[in-house]
Amino acid sequence: MTSRLLPRFSFGAFDPAAADRPADALKIICVLPTLNPYGGVVSVVNALNILIDQGHHATIVSLSRHRSDLVFPKTEPIYLEDREDFPQDFTAGFDAYLATSWETVPIVVGMAGSNPGAVTFYYVQDFEPDFYGEDEAETRQKALATYSMIDNRFVKTEHLQRKLAEHGFHATLIPPGMNLDIFYPRSGPPSTRSKRIIAMARPTPDDHRGYEVLMEVYRRLASSHPEVELIVFGTDDLPAPGFAVENLGRVAPSQLPDLYSSCQVFLDTSRFHGFGRTGAEALACGTAAVLSDSGGISSYARHEQNALIVPVGDVQATVTAIEALVANPNWMDQLAANGLETVSDLSDYVATAAIESLLRSAISDSRSGQ
Repeated sequence: MTSRLLPRFSFGAFDPAAADRPADALKIICVLPTLNPYGGVVSVVNALNILIDQGHHATIVSLSRHRSDLVFPKTEPIYLEDREDFPQDFTAGFDAYLATSWETVPIVVGMAGSNPGAVTFYYVQDFEPDFYGEDEAETRQKALATYSMIDNRFVKTEHLQRKLAEHGFHATLIPPGMNLDIFYPRSGPPSTRSKRIIAMARPTPDDHRGYEVLMEVYRRLASSHPEVELIVFGTDDLPAPGFAVENLGRVAPSQLPDLYSSCQVFLDTSRFHGFGRTGAEALACGTAAVLSDSGGISSYARHEQNALIVPVGDVQATVTAIEALVANPNWMDQLAANGLETVSDLSDYVATAAIESLLRSAISDSRSGQ
């Protein structure tokens, strides 16, 4: 069989520190749908990087050859050109086979299938069947069916745990995390900052990131509050909106804290979220937040306690919430301070320790049952 795994250099060069690894180091292979800087990808890569730093062996396989320069795995990824064809000898011998999206599940199951005692895991990042509308019922069903293909499922929010349970699937809850070594305030409270609002703009075919709502909110704010700067990031090329919006395009994670910290309010109008990483990042930078009631944010956001939460798709409620914060700087500062306190323990190190414990427990159970 001809290999369709196309690394940038030979397989033998992947593991230069193998001799220094502890005897109980885990050997993990993880399949990602892409290495674009989406929230779920960032969560997985951050965890794998910590595990690598701790002496574990982690191999990353990506289903897309496109690689963003905004994602920084600490191991050279392998790009799977043909999803049906991979060298069994290379994918043998891992302790844990980790899927991260519905498209990666069949591949992970295939990799592990010829390896006796292999343990598979599914780190569910979002309830992906919701990505597909009524005209994509077949794809939605395929996504839903993957939850039955791997028994060891885990999630980082109660929202996702409930979504899976509604369809009869158990998932272990681990804490969410982010890199608190990077995300922290770079300036004073929001009232001391320039009158700027920032949002991630990411048009999608199903508009699950709420781009159309975002643009209408910004259009109304541009008309009623011309003194407020309206900023977006996340996509290089966006349609001209017909009013003043500054598009910063793709922004490196290392630059996001300064960006969040330069704004008074972060806005997210998404229809649904597995976690809502950008909202948590903004709170960690001491920025007030207006968030749509999109599911995953419930792991950290509390209405009128540390953020303002508005109904999904409600343009006027979103505009009203932003105007209320801009008109009341003391309240804006208090919400931001509460938000900063809330997310101060959402550490990637804590999340990764939970993942390692879960992997070890399932692997131990599997081996003791052989």
